[in-house]
Amino acid sequence: MKKQLIIHVGTPKTGSSFIQSVVKSKSAYLSSVGLLFPGVENSQFCLNSNVNINGQLLTRVFLMAGQKKYPELKPQLLAVMKQLYELNSERIFVSDETLSILDLSVWEIINEVCQQLNFELTVFAYFRRPESYYPSHWSQVVRKHGETRSLIDFATQDYLPVWRNLLHMEKVTDKAYLFSYEQERNTRGLLISAAKMLGMELQAFLQDIDTQEVVNPSLSLKALTAIRFVNLEYGEKLGIKLNDLLTNETSLKESKRPGLPKELKAMVQDKHAEEYNACQRLYSSSLAILGL
Repeated sequence: MKKQLIIHVGTPKTGSSFIQSVVKSKSAYLSSVGLLFPGVENSQFCLNSNVNINGQLLTRVFLMAGQKKYPELKPQLLAVMKQLYELNSERIFVSDETLSILDLSVWEIINEVCQQLNFELTVFAYFRRPESYYPSHWSQVVRKHGETRSLIDFATQDYLPVWRNLLHMEKVTDKAYLFSYEQERNTRGLLISAAKMLGMELQAFLQDIDTQEVVNPSLSLKALTAIRFVNLEYGEKLGIKLNDLLTNETSLKESKRPGLPKELKAMVQDKHAEEYNACQRLYSSSLAILGL
């Protein structure tokens, strides 16, 4: 019998943590209407919804691959996803934003394994405007991954692949839906489109939930620059410690956040114009299909 697997793939900095926390908090209700948000225990999927990022076991297969090519990982992915299939539910939901920034060939492998297991695969994601996403992504890699370049150098030198990856995801998988983070947040709210994707009755799903997105703590441009210099001089580990200290002390204070100057905004818009416009077209199509 065919089961349904729904995967939320982010992208980073589009309210993923907010959606995950709400779904986890409503896991008992979801189970009561036939949708399982499984947990993770001892590197295995389990029935108890105990973590927000429950798709971590899927991404771990690819992140720990070393020099292996993705097609070589099919047996490991099959073993992990077989755990999902064997859980006592006909509809299963997992979420991890890391899936959207892996090599785009990840979707061929996931799709092949789903077909082998007789899973009906549905994927959905949110995307941001390039000029707002670059500063957010830079902030994240400064804080968590030892980035040493300035925002200007980062935006000039890097080519972030998220929009291209989403378009490939939509091309490869049978059921893929894309949503504009900015437009959803400013109109109906992220939870409405998420609930639609999960097939939830809106009133019951949103009951007792604060529908205003909770934004992760952010740091000022000056604080991020301090961490960047620590990364450069002393390395990533000390930079992460400084980030934790500054987040606890100053993250909510009003101060200048990172942002691109006008000419760089135009540059990243032009760099990703074709991809972004294609995502917007798929967003319009997704809304029409879902009746939003």
